[in-house]
Amino acid sequence: GGDAGQKPAIPITSIRNGKITTVFKQQEYALEEINGTFSHDFFSLRSRLMGAPLQIFARQIGQHWTGQIRLEDAAVNELSPDLSGDVSIRIGFQEYSDHIGLRTHINARTIQLPGGGTPFENLSLTFKCSVADELIRLTDLEFQAADFFFSGSAQLTGPFHNQAHGNTPLMLTVTSQPLAYEKMVAHLPAHDLPDWAGPLLLEQIGGGSVQIQKLTFQGVLSDLIDGEAFFKDLSIDALLSDMSYGTGYGPERVTGISGNLKIIDGDLRIHGLTGTTDHAKLQCVDLIFPDLMAPDLRTIVNANLDMPAEEFQYLWHAAMEPRVVYDLLEPLSRITN
Repeated sequence: GGDAGQKPAIPITSIRNGKITTVFKQQEYALEEINGTFSHDFFSLRSRLMGAPLQIFARQIGQHWTGQIRLEDAAVNELSPDLSGDVSIRIGFQEYSDHIGLRTHINARTIQLPGGGTPFENLSLTFKCSVADELIRLTDLEFQAADFFFSGSAQLTGPFHNQAHGNTPLMLTVTSQPLAYEKMVAHLPAHDLPDWAGPLLLEQIGGGSVQIQKLTFQGVLSDLIDGEAFFKDLSIDALLSDMSYGTGYGPERVTGISGNLKIIDGDLRIHGLTGTTDHAKLQCVDLIFPDLMAPDLRTIVNANLDMPAEEFQYLWHAAMEPRVVYDLLEPLSRITN
């Protein structure tokens, strides 16, 4: 749909010898080996899409249509050469007087994303969807793989103008079970992360688990691919358990770290941190990383300390970034009394 007088943008599409071909964003897509039957209250189609069998079945019961769509073992590299793996999709749909209801199951044995992360094994996405003129609502959303489980809901608010999809408001809410930290971050596209994020997430932080108590995203669709806008729209409240941290400039490392992690207004805030080192016990420390998308990552530390200088120096060396800050307390090593 769209404003009065606005014509829908339909890409050039050709039909030849039972094959329909169209181009979207310079990528060609085709329905091949098309066979089917239809009448005023029945529709059945069998074809091939992305090299995989596609089946569409629909029947009118009373005034409304019901049916299903199945795509089995489609090669995702047909969508992008940077992806690898096969995916199966099952969609059941039911028409109602004021909306269309969908039940969607997407499964993949293995999916490899671009950027160098480890593949996702036994990946599954399921959700119910209600589609009305100016509202799309997703409920019972479950996203899981061999090493994680997320659940939540989402809502897209119209009007859904043809040329304004990037400005469509999105509200997303997610929670998780406890996630093994190192297994989760291993999926990240290491080659595409910001300069500060790779060392922090993949080297300095390790072990333990993270449980997302609540993640919310409230923005527009285009913000999902705009790093700065994404973090401004994102809010996370998570629990950290039995993790470890060290800058890597020396052997110092804090272990057994627990606390509360929040992302608010683009800042990363870690509150109530506790942990231990070879020389000291860390109690009730707050870390703040202002503006995650800034070119230079900064750290603000709030702590109440009452310990010998040697123990304080060890904690400092375990936690301080950048290197110039790490070296600030080097004169303490020459204090003997």
